[in-house]
This record gives sequence, structure tokens and C-alpha cells, in this order.
Amino acid sequence: MATWHIVKDELNRRGVEFRVRTSKHPGHTVELAHQIAKFNDRDDTVLLVIGGDGTLNQAVTGIREAGNTTMPVAYVPAGSGNDFARANRISKDPLKVLDAIIDTTEPVRIDIGEFHERTRNQHGYFVNNVGVGFDAAVVDAANHSRVKPFLNRMHLGTLAYLLSVFSVLFNRHAFEARVNVGDDHDIIPNAYICTTTNHPYFGGGVRIMPGASVIDGQLDLVIVEEKHFFYVPVLNDTNFVPQEARF
Repeated sequence: MATWHIVKDELNRRGVEFRVRTSKHPGHTVELAHQIAKFNDRDDTVLLVIGGDGTLNQAVTGIREAGNTTMPVAYVPAGSGNDFARANRISKDPLKVLDAIIDTTEPVRIDIGEFHERTRNQHGYFVNNVGVGFDAAVVDAANHSRVKPFLNRMHLGTLAYLLSVFSVLFNRHAFEARVNVGDDHDIIPNAYICTTTNHPYFGGGVRIMPGASVIDGQLDLVIVEEKHFFYVPVLNDTNFVPQEARF
């Protein structure tokens, strides 16, 4: 990875001590972050994540599953979508990002969402977004696209999401969504997109929720009802703090 070599050379030039852990397969980052957070014995350790939004989410999940709530996480974007970096105005230049990381004296606390997926009995944490329906299918298709690695090398990773939109568009159907927030309940009979997001962006730059912020203590729920091919209005757009979310 070109970004990693740039960062590595700069860390060596500055004399910064570091150890490298490389993710080998899907989900491996969760395991690596868990091990680092569980067995770290130094107070000055910072976990530096280099990768895309998925890599960052997996790293956060691993740390939280290890029960570690104090280890700082730094991030150098090197993925195809880089929505977290876009939302937080993190530079695309790895050297500028590394300068900011090294010059930082206090960590910034951000919101973290927690989810439980009952069908597959999956559990995890996220700093970007998590969803079901059309949006989730697009992300899944993009992540498994054969052309995505090539587009990433050409710095056109966002196109992988756009291409996946057309491959998924005619294969998805509406579903019933039930939303429970405290004592309030709502049912959306023809939901097409259902996304809980922590910041404005989704799918490589789509502004799905312009007012969302990673530091406002809230998650944002966006539900789009299936209406017409060219017309999909936002049916339910609300700020909420889920009972199972931890910040």
C-alpha cells in the first residue's frame, strides 16, 4: 500500500517507535485490534489505523470488544470511500495527517454506535453508518466488486459504489421497518433504505444526512420509503440515541 510506505518512511525519519500489524483477511482487523488493546502494557500507545472506513470500524470494534476505553485511535485514510475522513475534514495527504497526529496532545472524544444483528447473530461498533436494505446492498456489492481494487489504484474508488447502484437497483424490494426509540414506536411499511449514521456521508461522498456530527452525542436515523424510480423522499429523518448505543 502506497500510503503505508509514505507513513512508514516518515515515522522512521522522525524516530517514532512503532510496530506493524497487517490485516490478512476480512475481519482480521478486529482480531488484531482486540489483541493490541487487550495486551498492551504501555500508557503512551496510540493505535494508528491506515485503511478505509471498514478498516477503521473494525479497529474500533476490536478495541471495544477488548474492554479498552482509553486507547487513542489515530487514522490515516487510504480506502475507496473515505467517508469518515470527508466528514471530519481529514486531509488526503498522509504526511499532513501524520503531522496533525504527532502534534496532537489530547485525544478528541467522538460518538460510537453499537449494533446487534439478530439474523446472523453479529455484534459490532461503528463510527460511520450501519444500515439494511438498498444502501447496505450497494456497499456489500461494492466491497465484493472485482473492479474495486483497480479503481482504488486509479484513485477512483468512489466509482465502485456508483457502479454497484445500478447492479442492485432492480434487485431490491421494500420491507417493513419497525423503529423503537424509548417508548415511541413507528412502523414504515415500504422502507427501501434504512441507515443509522454518525456523520453526513455514505457510499463515498453521498450526503445522506447533512447535519450529522460525530461529536454531538447523537446518531441519526434515515429511512427512505420506496415510491418511484425517480422519486424516493425521506420519510423519517430523526435524531436519536438508541438504548443499546454507547458513547
